[in-house]
Amino acid sequence: METTAPRVARPKKPKRHPMLNWVIKAGIASECFGWGALLLAGWFWTATALIYLGFALFAVDVWAEPELRNKMFWRIAGVASVALCAAAFSWGIVLVKAPLDVGAFMTNAEYPAGTVIAGIQWRPEFTEVQVWLGNNTDKNYDDIDVVLRPSMPIAAIGQTSNFPGVSFEDKNGISVRLMDIDLGAGQKATAIPMVLLATDAGYRIRCPHLPAHSTLKITIALADIKWNPRPQQNPPVPLLQQVRDKDYMLRIKQDDFSTYWLGHIDGGVFAPRPTSTDRMKIDGTYYVAQRTRTISKFIDAGGNLTIKTQP
Repeated sequence: METTAPRVARPKKPKRHPMLNWVIKAGIASECFGWGALLLAGWFWTATALIYLGFALFAVDVWAEPELRNKMFWRIAGVASVALCAAAFSWGIVLVKAPLDVGAFMTNAEYPAGTVIAGIQWRPEFTEVQVWLGNNTDKNYDDIDVVLRPSMPIAAIGQTSNFPGVSFEDKNGISVRLMDIDLGAGQKATAIPMVLLATDAGYRIRCPHLPAHSTLKITIALADIKWNPRPQQNPPVPLLQQVRDKDYMLRIKQDDFSTYWLGHIDGGVFAPRPTSTDRMKIDGTYYVAQRTRTISKFIDAGGNLTIKTQP
């Protein structure tokens, strides 16, 4: 007679709860959407929240896995692995420090006539302030858009470094053109050559790309404006005659308490140049390490460097 060995009953495989299947699918979807959104500008914190949610769902899935119910070591190891990935993400992306270093230096000296600095034709009434925006990290900075506002009016601004695409514009983008329209001659219009002489509204500085370990260097010409360049004449002079006078100045006030001074470039509306150190405010944004960052601070222009020479 043939005998058969008795069958040994295999332990039943722990049944996985359907909710855990939903948890793992939700975790995968959260990670996919999170890493995808991380590539989009302005979605950094939403992407970060989705990625952390994905890590949390993975940890829940590992801890509640039925096959690991009696294997505490592997449960702890699995959750620790997920936590390690979350920590690496935090250290490598979320907690990356990328400050925009800003400094300024004021030169208390008068340049000879005809001096050109950063494309600015210097005048005796101008005071030079050098400003630098520095990237001292290993990452590239993009889309720098900041407004620099000293306490004194800016007469001119230019770049002394050589980065392409850098632009300057007064904060409010004021553009004024005066015309003399002769209504009796077929409405013939003649432009009056008045230009922006100075403004204390501040200037918007845009730089599309600032490489790692580099510095954007800017030169500012500060100036002071006479409150009343020329007293009113009696009898009053017609406005169209006044604006043709090279010493005429048009003052425009804005809602943000800033002032724009327009006049003739060869006029005498500038007061003696400022000689004290200057304080300025900088506000704006820049993009680095997958997110847009902000800067808002006051900086003091140190220096007052004066080189004295003897005959």
